[in-house]
Amino acid sequence: MCLARCIDCGCPHGRNGNSYSAKPRTPISFPFSGLVCGSSTCLRPALVWLTNEEEVSYDSGERVFPLTGGHAGTKFRVQ
Repeated sequence: MCLARCIDCGCPHGRNGNSYSAKPRTPISFPFSGLVCGSSTCLRPALVWLTNEEEVSYDSGERVFPLTGGHAGTKFRVQ
């Protein structure tokens, strides 16, 4: 599942065997999308880092992805 991080916090380090694409994706209406960085002390607008598997789906036209974290079912759309 993808992660949200600001450009300053950068690409997340994979946990649970996840590897993330080096190229972040932009949420719709960025930087006014309401999506904030998932780092514990950061509140800056976030970009989206997809897992390598999600990146393949993105390249095939998929644009809706589940967001990790404590809120199961949270989703967002990327450009």
